[in-house]
Amino acid sequence: MLNKIEMFVKLVENDQLENLKAQNFNSEVNIRNCKVTYDVRRKYILVDIKNSGRYMIDKETQEIYGIKAYGKINKNHYYGILDTISNYYWGQYTAFKMKEVRDINNIEFLTVESVLEQKKVDEMMAKFEKEVIDAEELSFEEIAEEYSQQQNNCENIIVVDFNNSNVEEIEEVQEMKEVVNSSLINTFNTEPRTKENNKTIEVNSNMKIECLEGHTLKEKNISFESAIDMIILKLSDKVPFVKTVFEIPCIKGIGLHNVTSWDVENINYNFYNDNFIVSDGKNSLSLNKDANITIRDRKNMSYTFSVYFHDYNMSFVIGY
Repeated sequence: MLNKIEMFVKLVENDQLENLKAQNFNSEVNIRNCKVTYDVRRKYILVDIKNSGRYMIDKETQEIYGIKAYGKINKNHYYGILDTISNYYWGQYTAFKMKEVRDINNIEFLTVESVLEQKKVDEMMAKFEKEVIDAEELSFEEIAEEYSQQQNNCENIIVVDFNNSNVEEIEEVQEMKEVVNSSLINTFNTEPRTKENNKTIEVNSNMKIECLEGHTLKEKNISFESAIDMIILKLSDKVPFVKTVFEIPCIKGIGLHNVTSWDVENINYNFYNDNFIVSDGKNSLSLNKDANITIRDRKNMSYTFSVYFHDYNMSFVIGY
């Protein structure tokens, strides 16, 4: 049975990482938050994503269920048994049944460790490509000057004296030059750099963050991705409290101030259909690129980090 559980854990982590990549939220924090682990208890096996409970498996029947709260099974949310895990997709907030069954025995599973390693490689390649693009903008004289400076800074430069070298040495150097030239040709013969090739993060005019300029508190626009990364980064810490606050101004003699405390031990988050969803099992909050919000990091003032929703006079407040 343990082999089946480990296969299930691998599949959930793989699907979580795939969904993260599809949503373009593949920052290091988000990737690490996809780590799936399990804990064998007396009657159930608890499956966690990062530090949040997500599924419970009945050890006797091998049935998979959702949870109401950590360690409390929700039998209204049933996801088959360990033998049918390939029937479901596990990458979103809740699993759903797929139209076609996958052959999970032939999947090259993604893991948090492998994705982080690939991310490092991609970042190195992106840095190299930027240097190549920058080099294209230099004049021939500037390139020659830069190459000369690099040569002066190198400790191991092979200089061939063609007058005194033998044929083998000269042929070896010529082969090396051909390899380098070939790689440069492959590098520069890429598709034209269009807007589609150079994707930039779109800054949303309806999403802002407070910032201090001198002694003045101002707001600047940020992207949806940056806003979500900030929220996830804050929720990744051990926080003393999380709450939602509704403020309805007094109209016709009636006003409302409502505070709802969240269960900080059971908060988890995921992405579903371009929506970022936070939940503690009882309360949930969803937002996407259309949300009209301002992020207020007021650690030095009220010791809180909050997301204010302008259209609803509501705040999602996280304590420090």
